[in-house]
Amino acid sequence: MLRGLACAWILAGLGACGRSGDAALAARGEIDPTAPVIAHASLAIDAPPAIVWALLTDIDHWPDWQPGIDKASIVVPAHGAAAPGVRFDWSTGSVTIHSRIAALVPRQRLAWTGRMLLFRAVHCWRLTALPHGGTLVATDESLSGWPVAWLISSRSLTETDQDWLASLAKAALSRKRD
Repeated sequence: MLRGLACAWILAGLGACGRSGDAALAARGEIDPTAPVIAHASLAIDAPPAIVWALLTDIDHWPDWQPGIDKASIVVPAHGAAAPGVRFDWSTGSVTIHSRIAALVPRQRLAWTGRMLLFRAVHCWRLTALPHGGTLVATDESLSGWPVAWLISSRSLTETDQDWLASLAKAALSRKRD
């Protein structure tokens, strides 16, 4: 839990000094390759892309399936749905991350930027339909801003993203059974 709080604090901070280049990277499904903290993780989930996509893009309900998130809500609703340009805030512990969706390709790709204090993040998700009906979910994330590398390592960010994937898989399997 402490790792998750530290990660969230860093994620939130990442975006505070957000650069316009971060949004352009995220819109292309890319992270900042020069960031001091970078994570890559993936997981095959035994649920169709429609279910996985629904969970990822229903931001207001992230806390229902992601134990590290206390609150999440779309700030500027686009008819209540996730869409490029939509702002959303989410928190873990006492840290609130201010984010904006940069890319959204239904059932394929979701990317956002995030900020808090002196930090900024770029987080990209890719969904690939698997032949047996499951979904390969891959996530790439970069964290930048002073002094992010002192507070979190690429290894710990990767572990946090693996936890996200595990929680997503559990929720998707539960929804698939319903």
